[in-house]
Amino acid sequence: MYPRESLEKKGVTSVVIIIPIVIVIALVAVSSYFLLKGREGFTHGPIYIDGNEKFTAANGVVVGSGNVGDPYIIEKWNISAERENGIEIRNTTEHFIIRNCNIHGGSGHSGIYLYFVENGIIENNIVNNSDSGIYLYNSPNNVMKNNICSSNHKLGVLLENSSNNNISNEDCENNILGIQLVNSENNILYNNTCSNNYGYGIWFVESDGNTFNNNTCTDDHYGIHLYYSSKNIIVNNTCKNNTYAVYLESSKNNEIYNNNIRNNDYGFSVCCLSDNNLISKNNLINNASQAIDLRQNCWDNGYLSGGNYWGDYKGQDNFRGENQGIPGSDGIGDTPYFINGDNNLDRYPLMNPAGTNLTTQLKFASDNTSKVYLAFFGNPGCPPCDDAWAMIIRLEQEYPNLEARRFDFLTKENIELIEALFNLYKVQLENRGADRIVFVGDNYLSGDSITEGNLISLVEEYSRTGTNPPWEMVEPREEGIIDRFKRWGPLTIVAAGLADGVNPCAFAVVVFFVSYLAYLGRRRREIMFVGVTFIIAVLLTYLLVGVGILLFVRQLNAYPVASSVVRISIAGLAIALGSVSLHDYYLFKKKGAKAMKLQLPRGLSRRIHAIIRKTEKTAFIIPFAFATGIVISLCELGCTGQLYLPTLTYVMEEPALQAQAFLYLIIYNLMFIIPLLVVFGLASFGVHSEKFAKVSRSQTGRLKILLAVVLFVLAAFLLLTLR
Repeated sequence: MYPRESLEKKGVTSVVIIIPIVIVIALVAVSSYFLLKGREGFTHGPIYIDGNEKFTAANGVVVGSGNVGDPYIIEKWNISAERENGIEIRNTTEHFIIRNCNIHGGSGHSGIYLYFVENGIIENNIVNNSDSGIYLYNSPNNVMKNNICSSNHKLGVLLENSSNNNISNEDCENNILGIQLVNSENNILYNNTCSNNYGYGIWFVESDGNTFNNNTCTDDHYGIHLYYSSKNIIVNNTCKNNTYAVYLESSKNNEIYNNNIRNNDYGFSVCCLSDNNLISKNNLINNASQAIDLRQNCWDNGYLSGGNYWGDYKGQDNFRGENQGIPGSDGIGDTPYFINGDNNLDRYPLMNPAGTNLTTQLKFASDNTSKVYLAFFGNPGCPPCDDAWAMIIRLEQEYPNLEARRFDFLTKENIELIEALFNLYKVQLENRGADRIVFVGDNYLSGDSITEGNLISLVEEYSRTGTNPPWEMVEPREEGIIDRFKRWGPLTIVAAGLADGVNPCAFAVVVFFVSYLAYLGRRRREIMFVGVTFIIAVLLTYLLVGVGILLFVRQLNAYPVASSVVRISIAGLAIALGSVSLHDYYLFKKKGAKAMKLQLPRGLSRRIHAIIRKTEKTAFIIPFAFATGIVISLCELGCTGQLYLPTLTYVMEEPALQAQAFLYLIIYNLMFIIPLLVVFGLASFGVHSEKFAKVSRSQTGRLKILLAVVLFVLAAFLLLTLR
């Protein structure tokens, strides 16, 4: 028996140690929270990354591990770089995203510069006052979308020796040149806008095999200019109010069709060794000079397909047939349209404007060119979420007309957005608590229904018609969240807390603590004290997350890695203990209970009991248990409380509902730890119960097998749910 005074002293010492730890953690958490809460639009110096290993927090990375499902994220920085590039990345192959940055550059430098880089995504940035807004050099297989590159000294976007990139929804205005490709092949330019550029809207220089679709060039000197560039496809574009709409110089074998050319000084200008280009199905309206061709090119695609629509064509449509000699109209003029220059003509001019939705055989869509937008909601550190997102990234590569965006449940804006989407899509209540959900077209998928087959079916279905971006179909509003909160009753919160509290990782740790302390000969009171300390740490951690203080942890760069390391470590510990338990079973069968490993020799046991009476080791075990509870809780946040916890955190900011939200948060967290308390109670009862002791002596072998099975199952679960 321990002296009563010794146990009381142990308790006092432990409390004295724990209180400062709690205070320090709270102060650090609060200060970090308020520091990071205002990080959106936070100022950062120019970012320079050379090599995969330089993707670090010091270099502007806020989250991610560099793989396709969890790319490095550089976002929400205000960068002023007058004497160097704003963001410069060199010699990397890891997956990364640069988004939502505001970069103000300087003369002689670029806002964003990639040098020998692939697997990058640059989206939703604003870049101005640089020589080049975004500059890719020898950088293939990257994506640029939804950036604003305006008022730069020279170029909005420049690709040099860079192939197989996808550039879409770029806004390039008030530059000397909007978008330029130099010696770059097999790129896709889709839905970009180049306006009010002093020189060129889009300029291809020695660049072959590119696809240029659905872009708009207005109020530029040259709308689209090809220089020594061949075998490009230019389709479905609009060029208006330019000096030269489309200008071909020493460029051959290009296909130019289904474009709208209007209100320019010169519509088409073809010169200087530009031969064998197919120019058909275009609408040329109200241009001062419709077309000039000084070489030999084809201005129609045969009778069945027809030529171009010329706004100033004066011919009639009284005949049909390849030679227009059969009475009856066919939508094609009876006489050719003559092109100024070297005796070129359009043999089959169209009587009505050509449609802009013709079926095309473009490489960026399997059957058509319609854009499909997909919104994915899931959190970092949640393995099923990251697996689903990796699958969506792969589909983006297979279906370049697919544009997917990932949102998490952590920010106020995203909580408002998903609430609005829940209402728009009429998502059933049981699906609103899923850890991952996808919105596309008129459909949504949640949880395990997000499979590759289901996603492919939706993408192919909507590729025929196209979809609107889900994030633009609703106006995020807080009223829906408040209404949902008001519909919740205490029983709803109780059920949610109990369900989310089933945490195998924490179960394994608390069982380990109980087993280890019992193995050392600690008494029940000490074991209870250590176990309760661990559970209190779990409770306090989730409570701090709920009030928004520790929520930033899930946004840190190292979070996914730390979560995986903890899970692997605990799984390894469970496997080790399970293996020893199996070995004990073998020894028990051969030599009896005295030969088992998971017990102390009698002499050592007496010695340890003597030491325990004279030491304060519990004072060190308790802080360790407290710290372990915090670490386990933070690393298990990824798949916990995807609906209830963020909603309560959100409502906590509403003054009129703070008291009720805080009460619900307390209820949620108390229910959250009940499964852990049950496991702890059973484990503690098991190692000290007299009845259990009698059973254990008679059923030692079976108990060892059962313990090994439980530990192996826990380890398998932890490993199988890794990313």
